[in-house]
Amino acid sequence: MTIEEALQLIEVLRQELASSHHAIMECTAIIERQKAEIAELKRRLNQNSSNSSKPSSSDGLRKPKRKNRSLRKPSGKKPGGQPGHLGSTMSLPHEPDTVLRCQPSKCLACPNLGKCKQEVLETRYEIDLDIRQKVTAWKQMGSFCPFEGNQLLQGEFPEGIRATKQYGPMLRTIAVALNTEGAVSIKKSRMILSALAGQNVSTGWVQNVVSSCHDKLRDALKWIKSQLRREECAHFDETGIRVNGRIAWAHNASTECLTLQTVDWSRGQEGIRHAGILPGWHGIAVHDF
Repeated sequence: MTIEEALQLIEVLRQELASSHHAIMECTAIIERQKAEIAELKRRLNQNSSNSSKPSSSDGLRKPKRKNRSLRKPSGKKPGGQPGHLGSTMSLPHEPDTVLRCQPSKCLACPNLGKCKQEVLETRYEIDLDIRQKVTAWKQMGSFCPFEGNQLLQGEFPEGIRATKQYGPMLRTIAVALNTEGAVSIKKSRMILSALAGQNVSTGWVQNVVSSCHDKLRDALKWIKSQLRREECAHFDETGIRVNGRIAWAHNASTECLTLQTVDWSRGQEGIRHAGILPGWHGIAVHDF
């Protein structure tokens, strides 16, 4: 290789090195910009009502853990009722169904048990539930009446007894109570009811029972809505809940005597409009903020 060829090669290598250095600088600048954008997105994602001006209702189901929420200082007292507190106690719903006697252990094998004088030293009560499966058979009777030309007269089943086999009113009541007031899912309600009834209760049956109860309460819901619209002052709020794995919003409108709760996928104006109370409201609407 001549000196001229070597100089040309060195120049080519120098140009390639300069070009590579420029590309490296551009990549470095892009990476730095992306790092800044990621940091800003993380900051926005972690914002909530405790570290920004966002309202608490925007937290949804991801409520932040707040430190020093209470300004009260520990009193040093033990938990529970304090000396001098009147308190309350359990009351017996009725007279005992069963009375059991706790005999002294030495008397259990004695042939004279029950012949000697005894007295009750103390009585303790246990209040429990007796959950049993109950099967009622309704038999439709037919009579050939001689006074009606031996015509067959048929008895009528009570209203509500429509199928050969069906679940009774108590099981239906528990199904509605679990899913509504108890906020137990349809699937878990089915599991509980199946264990109580000793039957394979279906989720479809639970859903139908709840829907049937809802249909029967339509007039009551209309009345509650009409009464709330007439109130001079009412309280309104909304909170995030989960419905089928998704975040929905429970809208609440209440007074001292009435409460209406509706569920909507929207937290804002759409959910409020679907609840049907605040639109056209002319009274004092109170929110806890």
